[in-house]
Amino acid sequence: MRIVGFFAVFVLGASIGIGATWSWMVFGPSAYPSVSPGEVRAEDDHRDYSTASSMPTKQLASRLLARAGRSFVADTRYGNSPFDWVGFYAQPKPYGDTLCSVDFVTVPRKVVHGRVEKQNDFWEDDISVERMFFVWKLPGTDPKVTREDACAHDRDFRGRLIYARETLDVSALEREANILPVAVAKAKSGKVDFKLTCLDARDDNHPKACNGVELLAHVDLRNVSQVDQAETTKTEHSERHVDWVYMRHGWIAGCGKNEATRIEAISTQVYGRHANWEGDLQEINIVRSTFC
Repeated sequence: MRIVGFFAVFVLGASIGIGATWSWMVFGPSAYPSVSPGEVRAEDDHRDYSTASSMPTKQLASRLLARAGRSFVADTRYGNSPFDWVGFYAQPKPYGDTLCSVDFVTVPRKVVHGRVEKQNDFWEDDISVERMFFVWKLPGTDPKVTREDACAHDRDFRGRLIYARETLDVSALEREANILPVAVAKAKSGKVDFKLTCLDARDDNHPKACNGVELLAHVDLRNVSQVDQAETTKTEHSERHVDWVYMRHGWIAGCGKNEATRIEAISTQVYGRHANWEGDLQEINIVRSTFC
């Protein structure tokens, strides 16, 4: 999810955590009339600014953005010192019964460095906000743990967040967070009662069958990187869902050396018997491939 406009500027200032606006940082003080943002004092933290109609823009921005910046709980700094850009993680919140949502805010190089150093810096987006997810309710999770506590205290963001672009994809993620663990358990026990295929296409010229039971038995929801709802077919009494689940692999420099695994899960949701995030698993098709 990409957010622009007022909210984007709002979060941007919060992420850089300074009194001046990002425009001042990038283009210099001569770009706009000089207005002192004012000191952000402790007593301002809970002040109601909804009636501050006469306050200059930069001063209002500095107060509100500094307040919002305190809500971030972790960050990732990309590159060596000096680093080029920063990603901030907002407080995780419950989403349904099995997921936590996290707003991931990225601040680009030109804002971090405070100047435009390259032509691409100028055209780079000023900020992006994406809603990511992770599965908190995994096999073996203490049943006494509530979703509120699980999301509020979890800070294990790196290499674990799942990308779901649209609302339907989030629904697919909820569905697979419930269906896949059951399929994995069956694969581990060797009692697979659904159709299962596996294709190893890492060599484009010589694709071959692979051991789907063994691969499925080692699937971990913490290694899912993206979920797409590929297809939905509705009847009078049910829905047939085709979901694509992409697994995360380590990055290796070089074309054709990076491995990708896609799990296609086909399930049926029967009205009156299944909730939106439930279904009867009918088929799993696994494809292993490589990309540049």
